[in-house]
Amino acid sequence: MKTTYHATRGDKKALCRDAKPGTPLYVIHDHVAIKGEPSTTYTEWIVTDDTMPFTGNRIAQNPTSGATIPVPSLLAQERAVHTARPAGIPNRAAMVTHETYSAAAHQAAQKVANKHAEDAAKALIRRYAGSR
Repeated sequence: MKTTYHATRGDKKALCRDAKPGTPLYVIHDHVAIKGEPSTTYTEWIVTDDTMPFTGNRIAQNPTSGATIPVPSLLAQERAVHTARPAGIPNRAAMVTHETYSAAAHQAAQKVANKHAEDAAKALIRRYAGSR
């Protein structure tokens, strides 16, 4: 399995072939930073055992929001999909956006949010990895 798939016909075919249920996929987002938030974040998607009716393409699910999208559509929409968790980039779903009383409280809230996002992803991976 490649580490990065780009929105080309060849990579689309390769990703559809390589993406097995339980495989985590990561999308990196560049956006405008607001109030000291990072301008680069990532979202995580887990390949499910569900498929599209006519094409047979696998469907990916976001573990925190529950949103679903066909794997080739995710690649076409985001232009690049990674198979390794981006190092040093925060998970967009685990961003603490509410005001906290202190830096320590913010760090604690961020740790809880990170743990929740990670646990949700691991649960989805375990759920679908058994159906490979």
